[in-house]
Amino acid sequence: MVDIFPLKQPIEVGSLVIVLYRPVPFLWTSNPGKIVHVYNDASNQIQRFGFAYVALSGHMEFGQESFMVEWDRQTDEVQFKIEVFSRPAHWLVWLGYPLARYQQSRFRRLAGEAMQREIDG
Repeated sequence: MVDIFPLKQPIEVGSLVIVLYRPVPFLWTSNPGKIVHVYNDASNQIQRFGFAYVALSGHMEFGQESFMVEWDRQTDEVQFKIEVFSRPAHWLVWLGYPLARYQQSRFRRLAGEAMQREIDG
């Protein structure tokens, strides 16, 4: 399970967020971040919206993540993209590095599924 707190936080540079992630049924991680860039641009064909945030002290990893939605007006195709640049910030993550990479992949999949639910309404 993945959630973000606060739910109605404005998507603007400087906003603080906490990504709550449940890697296994008995454990939640709280991963604070700060929005450092907001994407909101359009070309003749593509509309893009998203944001990037950096991990703050207390996050399980050092690094940056970006989340982007792109809408192709001609084909009406919507894509959701996540890019991550990170390294472990906690000794448990270093210890279980292969599991941490698996969990990052799982997080991307769950975020994509959550986005699809939002699109489907």
